[in-house]
Amino acid sequence: MATGFTAVVALVTRPAALAAALAVSLVLVAASGLTAKETARRLAVVAGLMSLIWITLPLAVTGQALFHLGPMAFSRNGAILALAISVKTVVMTAAFLAMVATLPAHTIGHGLERLGCPAKLVHLLLLAFRYITVFEHEYQRLVRAARVRGFRPTTTVHAYRTYAYFVGMLFVRAWTRAERVDKAMRCRGFSGRFHSLQHFSGGKLNWVFAGIMTGAAVMVLSLDKGQAWTRIP
Repeated sequence: MATGFTAVVALVTRPAALAAALAVSLVLVAASGLTAKETARRLAVVAGLMSLIWITLPLAVTGQALFHLGPMAFSRNGAILALAISVKTVVMTAAFLAMVATLPAHTIGHGLERLGCPAKLVHLLLLAFRYITVFEHEYQRLVRAARVRGFRPTTTVHAYRTYAYFVGMLFVRAWTRAERVDKAMRCRGFSGRFHSLQHFSGGKLNWVFAGIMTGAAVMVLSLDKGQAWTRIP
């Protein structure tokens, strides 16, 4: 439902439809139990992308000029298009935060497997969730070891060579850790499947929620009629 709702949001262009989608995403965030501070912190991750859009689009899209920066015109159509993209980004990010990011990694993996996703893809997802932080800790260990030895990041050949050693050692340690994990899983009888104590199955609440989200998506699409805010030339 998260994927379907965000696909609908990506297609709409009318202000009323985007406003309705934003209201739905805010309701989802409130129902998920996420605090305003936590939601804002996570949305700040996409703020950098949106700032680049606001810098480039009003200058790249032609149309009525709101103001000029020397020889460059800040167009009204570009600003409206940047606003529409920003609203869509916030809506889609908030929807995934509410419906997906609140779930533990093993719950997401087991749910995807129950939905019919390939088992190998699910295994890769679960292992990535588990070991990305491990690799980050390994990298921090290498950085601390380099600092103890007096390394300072510069633009010299020695610094570039040291960074290359960082990458090489990270791959070596990743390979070593992968072999250890493989042996540990085999010793524990791993047979190609992660077992879980929870076995998800469709229930009444699932169908009620699916109906509500489908109705919300249909409502957003029904409001997307008429001329869009602006069109890319």
